[in-house]
Amino acid sequence: MTIFVCGGGTLAEIDPLIDRFTREADGGHSRLALITAGGIAHAELREQLQTRFTLGFELALDATNSATPVDGGELLGCDKIVVSGDNPALLLNALEHRVVDLRRLVHEGAAYFGIDAGAAIASDIAWAGGNTIGGVPVAPAVETAELEFAEGIGLVDITVIPDAVGAGRVGLAAAAVEAGIVDRAVAIDAGTALVAKPGELSLYGSGSVWQFEMIDERVTLTSLRASESE
Repeated sequence: MTIFVCGGGTLAEIDPLIDRFTREADGGHSRLALITAGGIAHAELREQLQTRFTLGFELALDATNSATPVDGGELLGCDKIVVSGDNPALLLNALEHRVVDLRRLVHEGAAYFGIDAGAAIASDIAWAGGNTIGGVPVAPAVETAELEFAEGIGLVDITVIPDAVGAGRVGLAAAAVEAGIVDRAVAIDAGTALVAKPGELSLYGSGSVWQFEMIDERVTLTSLRASESE
């Protein structure tokens, strides 16, 4: 089981992480499911991935197909899953009746690479959007809205907040823990990935991660800088 949660970024920023995902997720028949909802263009991401894997299922979500959950039965035959986007709520809605299947696939050995919103929905309790708590802004946003959290895929037991510094969401992660909305949260920079494998946790890329948790009624912060040379 290999799980990459990446804070997002441009295709150039995440390409080295795709290379590492290709190496670390080796094995199986390398049949890939690609699901996107904004962010990096679907066609550009597909072009990068299809040189490394055989595409078994792909779905590009937009305003025309985001209202109804997709069938997605073909992804059950895939052993690599890449989910990317800038709208976690849209992804969760579209994949609503495939969450259990995705969780089972990964627990049985499929590799998962979540980019931006794809990283957010990998959590047990997933950040689904918003930037305020009780009407008080805790992060910048195009449209001000109350923080929303929802049941995620459940691949990681910590809430993931993507594009930490780039989108000004480090404070959002801290505020969500301080308010008791989640027990722990990790904010991940663009171009950076936290990688979970059985008994092993690694950090790769060009940025940092900030982990917040409540200890003795205080929010504590642990930060770590990724190493591009690893």
